[in-house]
Amino acid sequence: MIVNYTEEGWEIITQRSHGLLAGQICAQWKISERPGRWVETLIATAEHDDVFNEFDISPLLTSTGGASILQ
Repeated sequence: MIVNYTEEGWEIITQRSHGLLAGQICAQWKISERPGRWVETLIATAEHDDVFNEFDISPLLTSTGGASILQ
C-alpha cells in the first residue's frame, strides 16, 4: 500500500492498484529498449501484487489517522 498525506487528508493506493500503476509506467518503456520477452514482462509487472488485501486488516487507520500497516 502507498500512503501519501495531502492537505485534504490521506491518499491511499491499495496493493492491487499499485500493481496496475506499475504496469502503466512499464507500458511507457521505449519500444527500442524493451526486453525480448516484452509481453511477459508487462504482465508480470501489472500483476505483481501478492493478493494482499489491506481492507481485511482492522483497523486500517490509527487513532491519529495514520495507516496502521505499511508495505
